[in-house]
Amino acid sequence: MNRVEFLPSHRLFQTASAAEGQRFASEVWERHRSRLKGKDFALTWNQANLKRASLAYVDHPCGVVARCDGPISDTFRILFHQSGRIDHRINGKESISLPGQCTIHPPRADLKLDIESFSLLLLSLDGDFVRSALNQRFSKLPPFEEWATSFSLESPSIATLDSLCLWLARELENPQSPLLAQDRVAASFERTLLTLFVEGLVERHPETASVRGNLSDVHVSQAEEWIEAHLAEPIGLEEVAAGIGVDAQALVRTFKRLRGQSPLRTILRRRLERARDALQSAEPGATVTEIATGLGFFELGRFAVRYREQFGERPSETLARRLGGVSEPSRTMQEMHVAPAASA
Repeated sequence: MNRVEFLPSHRLFQTASAAEGQRFASEVWERHRSRLKGKDFALTWNQANLKRASLAYVDHPCGVVARCDGPISDTFRILFHQSGRIDHRINGKESISLPGQCTIHPPRADLKLDIESFSLLLLSLDGDFVRSALNQRFSKLPPFEEWATSFSLESPSIATLDSLCLWLARELENPQSPLLAQDRVAASFERTLLTLFVEGLVERHPETASVRGNLSDVHVSQAEEWIEAHLAEPIGLEEVAAGIGVDAQALVRTFKRLRGQSPLRTILRRRLERARDALQSAEPGATVTEIATGLGFFELGRFAVRYREQFGERPSETLARRLGGVSEPSRTMQEMHVAPAASA
């Protein structure tokens, strides 16, 4: 079976030597000891780094038994298999990762792995980045050793995260990608990855998700003002709640009760309105792609659909009317959720 290689222009390492492979993986993944199960060894590792996240493609067409001695960094890692399987023992609990089911390695985990031939996408998120969001969403954070570490891709948030990583692996091969050229776009995308990851944990551990108190219309008005002031920044639910000093889940419930929609829907609506303002005042040379990605919309087809639902015309039509001609065609991207509305 031929494997599809992702991120080939971001290759870090390739070897057929088991000793070299172990040394390399100990530097970029986990310090570990390993034993080859057969005679042949091969490892390809491609990796693209953002600011607080990275995405790696790992191709390992051989069997290995590995025992990890401890993480090299404070990092959460999510494994999305393209082929093959790994049997995990994480903090004493058995877990399996294979296509259709992902596995999480939390920081400081005790890991034992029985590895078959596999290829996968490995999403890594900075520990402090994740914990700041977890502390907003959980009244009592489940100890990492008690986490359910395997997730079926039937989980809506985790399935979307999987699709987003596939899209990202292809998008990062485009040298003109705004994710590589614009820090604000990359930060917005990282916020989307984090939001989906945390939502998956909330789905799995609803009993410990934060449910403190109801808020008032004053809090909702404060949140709306805060959103307006920070709309151009990579914000999510956790930032809004922290910005006005309230509980995230309570803010969601109060928004839905008083406004009939979530804070993330409010962010989406205002960003669409901001996009329309930008298109209606665009200077010659402006493009829909530039304006949309600058506001955190990465899938132009989905952006166009939501724009048309709200304003009754395509964004390209708005721009063409402003410029008095025909605007640029939308660049086709693989379908995925729009960043600001990933969990709205």
